Amino acid sequence: MLNTRRLLFLLSFLTCFTVGEIAFGQSESYIRQALQGKYVDKKPIEFTLGSSINKLGNFYKVDLNFDSFKDGILLKAGDHQQEILIFNAKKELIKTFKMQYVGFNSSTLKYSLNSLGRGVFLVIFYFAEGRINYLERSNSVRTYLMTINKYVDEENLYFQRGPILMDEFSSKRHGHLVKSNLDLIDLDKNGIKDIVIESSSGRKSIYVLSKDKYWSKF
Repeated sequence: MLNTRRLLFLLSFLTCFTVGEIAFGQSESYIRQALQGKYVDKKPIEFTLGSSINKLGNFYKVDLNFDSFKDGILLKAGDHQQEILIFNAKKELIKTFKMQYVGFNSSTLKYSLNSLGRGVFLVIFYFAEGRINYLERSNSVRTYLMTINKYVDEENLYFQRGPILMDEFSSKRHGHLVKSNLDLIDLDKNGIKDIVIESSSGRKSIYVLSKDKYWSKF
């Protein structure tokens, strides 16, 4: 759990810090492209823990914990959800995570790998939650956070829903578009970067990594 001194520091930060620009595209053209995401893989492929994979395709070779060995990420689309399958350097499946479809064209847009410090790493998945109704339309881009504590194995991977970075709604009576920036900054100089979110309206929030390796919002 967070100590009182660290909590007070983070809360005071919310009133005075301005988040910088990052690589996550905030242009109108990017948003239009985000809302037109396609399913990554429509073929039903079954895997069990410990099974191996030899195909390429949507299998991405990534050194998830910077140990010079390539691990793997496979994005698999199903009827109601998209799965993220994580493989170790031996191409053995070690864990599967799920992201629920919200509506039409729900899919993963991209992901980014980040080193947070002290042997902790973070993969951010940018997931388009497309949703279209007859008289109104709403869309959003949500993040999903996979935290890696030193080793790429079942016991050291932690997965959770993250903040929404883009939210759009339109109908005959009302419409709004809210965009947010995401940055990683070690606010209290403890050696682990925190997640900083600032919306287009200037609202700020912070996500801090707890001892159990899950992110808490402040």
